[in-house]
Amino acid sequence: MNTTLSKKCLLEDLPEQVNIEIISKVASDSIRNVNSVKLSCKNLMKITYNDYVLRKANLEKLSVSQWHVNESRNNFMQLCEESGNPEALYRKGIVHLFQEGGTIQAINYLRQANKAGHLEAPYALGDIPKQRLPDCSFRQQHVKRARG
Repeated sequence: MNTTLSKKCLLEDLPEQVNIEIISKVASDSIRNVNSVKLSCKNLMKITYNDYVLRKANLEKLSVSQWHVNESRNNFMQLCEESGNPEALYRKGIVHLFQEGGTIQAINYLRQANKAGHLEAPYALGDIPKQRLPDCSFRQQHVKRARG
């Protein structure tokens, strides 16, 4: 008698919204654990690309700068930015801030990060030198917000 055991992902039986919530909790703890989820089954892999999951992803373990171009990392960061991940938006803003002529883009990304709840974004906005800002009242507004 030839019997084969098929591996079934037990989480597939749960409603999709429940899986999204579970995976978002995993992503908020460690993005590396999300890679393990991706490998577990196809349905869960799709959920790891859900906007809510990407918005909650903890990017702490991913370096801001990289020595070598890593397309999959860059694509992942782009997805996080598009999903409104506060840390991804903040990092993008800081990178633009230090590029020549990138002040306007930096302000836009830092504003988005601030709206998404990033704690350091208002301070970064308040620290942009006056001469680099298109409107000096903008700086005063964000300094007031940062001070509470």
